[in-house]
Amino acid sequence: MSETTIDALVPSILQFLAADDERMARFFAMTGLTVDTIRDAAGRPGFEEAVMDHLLADERLLVLFADAEGIASESIAKARAALDAPAAPTRETAPRPIPQGLPSGISRRFAAG
Repeated sequence: MSETTIDALVPSILQFLAADDERMARFFAMTGLTVDTIRDAAGRPGFEEAVMDHLLADERLLVLFADAEGIASESIAKARAALDAPAAPTRETAPRPIPQGLPSGISRRFAAG
């Protein structure tokens, strides 16, 4: 995996865990999830963070995963940190600047005249 994005990383981690019964059993024990509840949990806030935190909490597991995927373990930590970073404003939510030389709606409304 050359691209370390959350959308690609979390499913890869889950596949890695599921490939070994002991790894998956430990994941279920640590998270409280089960085979029956994991699909529902995957759609809830915090799921991606929990999956990545589980991997990052065990250096041996982290190194095994990173080696298997051909990525640096540091990139996994960076991807996890990105989940905690505030989201950059999107075009829809970013304030639009007032063009220079044109009166704003407020100045037009309250202009004398």
